[in-house]
Amino acid sequence: KDGAQIPISQLADIYFVTGPAMINSENGLLRAYVLMNVRGRDIVGFVEEASKVVSQKVKLPPGYFLQWSGQFENQVRAKNKIAVLLPISLLINFLLIYMNFRSIIKSLFIFTSVPVTLAGGVWLLALSGFNFSVAVWVGFIALFGIAVDDGVLMTTYLDDVFKQRRDKIKTRQDVIEATVYAGLGRIRPAFLTTITTIMALLPIMFLKGTGAEVMQPMAIPSIGGMTIEMISWFIVPCLYSWREERRLKKTIEQKGGKI
Repeated sequence: KDGAQIPISQLADIYFVTGPAMINSENGLLRAYVLMNVRGRDIVGFVEEASKVVSQKVKLPPGYFLQWSGQFENQVRAKNKIAVLLPISLLINFLLIYMNFRSIIKSLFIFTSVPVTLAGGVWLLALSGFNFSVAVWVGFIALFGIAVDDGVLMTTYLDDVFKQRRDKIKTRQDVIEATVYAGLGRIRPAFLTTITTIMALLPIMFLKGTGAEVMQPMAIPSIGGMTIEMISWFIVPCLYSWREERRLKKTIEQKGGKI
């Protein structure tokens, strides 16, 4: 305090050591990074599994804590949005079909193609080795919109045929014949609709280079789903015929007869 000089060696030990190139901090706390890249699996699933393993095997000193950050956070946010948008898109799709046919039953018949195409998309994803991701769910949303086209096409023609033959349909066999006639009349347009969609998406399956990691997961559900969706060409007419048979049976029973 009187101005005398004191050598720094009396106050501290001075020596050279290897330390961090940069000291990072956030919110007034020191921060250190552990960086890693994930290959061959989805990022979100890896983080969920790795966080469990680290919490079990890594014991942190008092005052330390772990926080996972990175690209997976964007996928989590997108996944949460998809969980809201997917039901909304299906509801809008159903409402559009209902506005056209004014029948909940017919709309449900057409919507049977949605679980069918979902199964086809999941199978092809499993065979191709892709995991579920935001891009995959976007592909499923597009697939569900395309999948109901054939059902709408088939149901529209079934309505026209049954309307034309309404006075001629007296027995269960008449219902079956009208259904078969309508189904055969729309197999070719339905096939062309499906095959052109599949052919248009096939090149993306073998796409390489920039953007392939996004385009392929979007295309695979559509290709697999549209391939299996051909089953709905038979499901929709069968359900339609079953409904018409029940209506005919009810009408005849009301008149005191038997079908």
